Amino acid sequence: MLEDLETCSECGAAIEPFPEDGFTRYARLVAAYLDHFAEDHPDHDLLDAPEAHL
Repeated sequence: MLEDLETCSECGAAIEPFPEDGFTRYARLVAAYLDHFAEDHPDHDLLDAPEAHL
């Protein structure tokens, strides 16, 4: 599952997890993935219902 979030499915950009902050690597990677979509793909369906995609 982590490998699926390390690369953007839309543009192929590499996604790095946010820096250590007490959360798991997976949680930091999910946050970075959603942040990437919000910035680079603001009209993507993922942002309407992220729990359905992740």
